[in-house]
This record gives sequence, structure tokens and C-alpha cells, in this order.
Amino acid sequence: LKYTLFQIFGRIDRPEASRIALLLMASQEPPRLARNLIRYVQGLKKKKVIVIPVGIGPHANLKQIRNIEKQAPENKAFVLSSVDELEQRRDEIINYLCDLAPEPPGPTQQSPVAPVTVGPELSGVLSSGPKRNPMALDVVFVLEGSDKVGEASF
Repeated sequence: LKYTLFQIFGRIDRPEASRIALLLMASQEPPRLARNLIRYVQGLKKKKVIVIPVGIGPHANLKQIRNIEKQAPENKAFVLSSVDELEQRRDEIINYLCDLAPEPPGPTQQSPVAPVTVGPELSGVLSSGPKRNPMALDVVFVLEGSDKVGEASF
């Protein structure tokens, strides 16, 4: 998170985008590092970064996850029993991320357009496909590295 705070969100400035750090955790930080963890989360909050802790498996520390969640109302925690459950709840997490996207700007005043006459060869209907609402999200995925969990379990 320290790198995310200073090197990523400390250097970019996109006020039109929601800033999100998705923190995947499968164990607990030692007490000394846990204090730093909360300091980094508070620093991210000052930079308007939403931290979403995702606890995975039986070794994830619920106290640390809830502590992160309490730092800001938008910090919603997800606690999962395994990586398999992460796949099952993928849509729920993605939907929450999308809900954090800022509203698109309202319609702007369009200047009056002069009528255009189109020849018969161009009278077909032109379509650019379905209209999509643009979303601006800066999302950083942070994987907690733990020797206790191991590659196979994570």
C-alpha cells in the first residue's frame, strides 16, 4: 500500500476518475506493520482513494480488514472463505466497483444545428452502436504477499 500511496496515487491526478485500491489479503500483518497499514490507508483516504479489503481464506485477519473498512464509509470489505468464492462473488465485487464510478457529466447545451439535406445514396440510417455511459476508474490491485499462505493456496 505504501507504493500505491506515494508512487501511484501520489503522482497521478485525474479528478474525473474514482480512485480505488482493491487489497487482496490472505493472512495478517505483524502488529508493527499493521500500524503502518492503517497509516497508509488513512493517507490514501486523504488522496480520495477508496480501499476495498478482500479477505481470502481462514488466515485473513478480520480485525485488520474491519479496521480498514472503518477508515471511510466507501471502504467496503469482502470476506471470502477461499479463492473459489472470489470467483463466485466476482460480479458482486465488480458491481460495487462500478457503483463507485462518478456520474457522467450532465447534458451540455448544444448549439443550434443548421438542417442538412442528404442525397438518396446516404439516406440509410447510420448507427454507431449502443450508447455507453463512460466510466472513469483508476483501480489498483494490491496482493498481500504471505509466505504462510503459499502459492497453491492463494
